[in-house]
Amino acid sequence: MTIKLNNPRLLALDLLRGYFMFVIIVNHIGRFPSFYDLFTARGELWVSAAEGFFLISGILIGYVYGPKFLNNMKAVSKKLWLRAGKLYLWSVFFTLFFTFIGLITGLPPGTKPGLLETNFLNLIYQTLTFRYIYGWADFLPHFVIFLLFTPLVLYLITKRKWWVALVASLLIWVFRGNSFDLAWQLLFVMGIICGYYLPTIEKRYRGLKGQLRMTLGVAIVTSATIGITLNLLINKAYQLTSGSMVGLSSAFNSISTSTSAYKSSLSPYFDKMSLAPGRLIFALLCFVALYLLFRKFENQIDKYTFGFLKVLGQKPLFVYGLSAIVIYPLQILIAPIPSGLITNLAIDTVVLVFIYLSTYYRDNIITNLKRSYFYLTAKTRISSIKKTGLTNDK
Repeated sequence: MTIKLNNPRLLALDLLRGYFMFVIIVNHIGRFPSFYDLFTARGELWVSAAEGFFLISGILIGYVYGPKFLNNMKAVSKKLWLRAGKLYLWSVFFTLFFTFIGLITGLPPGTKPGLLETNFLNLIYQTLTFRYIYGWADFLPHFVIFLLFTPLVLYLITKRKWWVALVASLLIWVFRGNSFDLAWQLLFVMGIICGYYLPTIEKRYRGLKGQLRMTLGVAIVTSATIGITLNLLINKAYQLTSGSMVGLSSAFNSISTSTSAYKSSLSPYFDKMSLAPGRLIFALLCFVALYLLFRKFENQIDKYTFGFLKVLGQKPLFVYGLSAIVIYPLQILIAPIPSGLITNLAIDTVVLVFIYLSTYYRDNIITNLKRSYFYLTAKTRISSIKKTGLTNDK
């Protein structure tokens, strides 16, 4: 099987990654209820945007770097490890930065929990070794670890031993225990494999007979929709059971109580930290359904979102880091503000617009900052020279 050195950029992948970033930002702000709940479900489903983000990150590595790895293994490996090193430095910075803010301001109710209060040396040690991760940029350390073994996965795939990588990843997942990294690496590895073979997968899918392809696509999307709908109904019944039941009929109370018990019994199979089997299967189903929809309607989605999702999806690390810097102190500042539909919508919208504009004009902002820095530096240098008398000016 021949794979091109450079695969064409897929708009659907940028849009889908942008959508996951949008959901992550809104849910990290955590102001509910909000109009955006319609698109984010408040992160209360048995699957979240996080799974999608890890999957699509792996897909893009396989899709973009896989073909290049065939011809220049050393250069691609070096680039991936350099990126891991860069993310490591950023993750350490973010943890220390957010810890510092948390310690000097205190944490009002509703803000990010998990602050480590210890001596300085232990804080540094725990942070450098990833024993302590804090803030809203807590995905970065996991990507650091995953990127370290990515060249090995790519090597196996390019040698047509993708099944070895998949079996090894599955075995690690089986013996994952309570380790987030050992569990979620499976999504990342599966993403790399699918990304590498994505052109082939799409070609074979399009090669199916029209009726069969339509039936398969509808079945996947319908199954995901039914699953999400049932999940929402179960969550709502659980919320009713947990709240006041005054004024409700005994029959409704009985149904809600039974549904609550059903949710509790299912929860272990959808555990997020260990990526339990139910959550893994549900995440894959929802991701494939979303990909089919975004791939089919990518131009319409881009048009009616006015490029918003595309901008967020094309610079995900910048968006993720910027959102972390904005959201953490923002939560502390807005904690005393009463929660309400209009207020929460306004806060969410302001943050989203700020992040979008900052990302869209990022290059211009960086260029202007550099110009300002060099101008001020040159002006200071000239002023210093004049003061010392080392000038021909009279």
